[in-house]
Amino acid sequence: MSASMEPKVAVIMPAYNSARFIADAIKSVQAQTMADFRLVVVDDGSEDDTAAVVRGYLDDPRITLLSQANAGPSAARNLGIAATDSPFIALIDSDDRYEPNYLEEMVKRLEADPGLAFCCCDAFLFGDTDIEGRRVNEGRALPPLTLETVLSRDFQVHGSTVMRRRWVDHVGGFNAERKSAEDLDMWVRMLCEGARAAYIDRGLIWYRRRGDSLSTVTDLLHGSEIAMYGEVLRRGLGPEVDAICRRQMTRSRYHRAVSAAKVALKSGHYRDFLQAAEEARHHGHNRKLALASAVIGGVVRLGDGLAGLNPARVLAKLSPAMPQPRLAAIGLTSALALGSCGYEVTQGTAPTPVAVSAGDIIR
Repeated sequence: MSASMEPKVAVIMPAYNSARFIADAIKSVQAQTMADFRLVVVDDGSEDDTAAVVRGYLDDPRITLLSQANAGPSAARNLGIAATDSPFIALIDSDDRYEPNYLEEMVKRLEADPGLAFCCCDAFLFGDTDIEGRRVNEGRALPPLTLETVLSRDFQVHGSTVMRRRWVDHVGGFNAERKSAEDLDMWVRMLCEGARAAYIDRGLIWYRRRGDSLSTVTDLLHGSEIAMYGEVLRRGLGPEVDAICRRQMTRSRYHRAVSAAKVALKSGHYRDFLQAAEEARHHGHNRKLALASAVIGGVVRLGDGLAGLNPARVLAKLSPAMPQPRLAAIGLTSALALGSCGYEVTQGTAPTPVAVSAGDIIR
């Protein structure tokens, strides 16, 4: 390859506060059996030493570092893509790792069928998970990769993807309004335009699980999904696609509300919890959530006349006076509701803090 020729593959790596992990991601790209690539790292306004870590690898002429004010992964990927002319675009997050033959296998599959818009593969899990080394789709019989199966999430396309540039250009790149699920949004827009895609049923990338903030990540994810399904609905692609979109929008709204209820419950914001629980009830049913809502709603209403009194303490004070059958009947409910807030209620005593997660009550 001459110096004037663009490499066959542009590897795009957006990075935000990734100093702890990005060196491993870069090394995994450098170790590729297919050397005809250019790696573009886009520092998305990091507040840590991400850029300094990347600069340590710039002696490799295949690596470029770009920087922008924080604008999200879609804008970062678009900036990296615009800086290259390679016919294939590969994606990698700054905390993931390629297997050494990732680019070779993915490009080989795309070159074998010029009609393919993108190719994806299975991924190994690592990081904050108790199933490290297991493949995401291990043991699953996957349906064909189509618009309908991607929309229904029966077939989940991961970020482990290589795309043809002409298709990326055709759909206008990544949607900069998407702060989460931006890759799903890209695949869906391609498939809506008639694109075909292939799947390699082998783990060619390592996907890092991270225990990120429930309140920010989950809300962004489901909000982006709702917006994406709404856009597909407006395309008017037929009754089957429309039905899938409506069903998935309801599902996303339900899970967003349940997640908001968990956060509110864990932080002791009881009225916020009740509002989120009511929203969830409109879109689905969760028995534990309904029980917690009933108990906390009653306690909050009772506590309205007792300024500054914690609803957990109200229920604890009432416990000794309750008839034993009634107390037994609500025992499980109160334990679920108050335990999820970090309290243990015993008859005749004040609540005692315990280490219980909100996830133990609402799933």
